[in-house]
Amino acid sequence: MTKLVQYVILNNAVMTGTSGWFQIGKFLGWGTGEIATQACHACVAAISTFAHLPDTQKYISPECIQSMTKTTSDAEFRTTLDTLNKAGIEHYCWTEQPENTMTCIALRPYEKSTVSRYLRQLNLQR
Repeated sequence: MTKLVQYVILNNAVMTGTSGWFQIGKFLGWGTGEIATQACHACVAAISTFAHLPDTQKYISPECIQSMTKTTSDAEFRTTLDTLNKAGIEHYCWTEQPENTMTCIALRPYEKSTVSRYLRQLNLQR
């Protein structure tokens, strides 16, 4: 079996502070810590939502917990969200309240070979 990975896709507008008509980062005053928190929220929500699936159970099992793999990207958010929805890729889109701002998408754990073709175009965060 291929190693399991959980993809985390950050809303580029939140990270850079721009989204065309609206400067989200400036408006919200978010720094690195707040952005990291959004990714954490989305990951926990995805794991919780899909906890009943075998891949998720294996991903969080004691024997795998030390070798978890997450791939974090920024993205054209709505395009990526549409792609995932059309492909039937299970994910959780974290929406920060009360701002009602979509900040992060976390896929449930998948075999990399199953989902990488849908996310290949994203820029990996380092």
